Amino acid sequence: LRISTDLERIGDIIYQMSKNVDRMRENKTKFPEEVKAELEQIFDLVYEYLKDMNQYMTDDSPLEMKKVYEAENRINNLRDELQARHFSRIEKRKYEIKDGLIYLDLISGAEKIGDHIVNINEAIDAMK
Repeated sequence: LRISTDLERIGDIIYQMSKNVDRMRENKTKFPEEVKAELEQIFDLVYEYLKDMNQYMTDDSPLEMKKVYEAENRINNLRDELQARHFSRIEKRKYEIKDGLIYLDLISGAEKIGDHIVNINEAIDAMK
């Protein structure tokens, strides 16, 4: 049950993120290239983390919780770094605050997905 709850929550977060992307399209929001690269960086990290979780769920390979926590720390550290860059860009008026809020929501969503992946991996570990 714990795994299904966390998977559902990941789906909810992705849905909310997609609504933000839709809003960006409607408002014709354009992020600077550096921002797009940052979003791609955190999404790639979360995607790799999701693939690892899927592997742990579908085969009998041993689960190394140390690697799980290291991956979560990488996501958290990247989120913190991206937030700091964001506030610097806001001060320099590189984009509007409303656009920056969407950016923050996207990186926050990615980090929350990471939290749920940890929960799922812990549940898998408890079952093995």
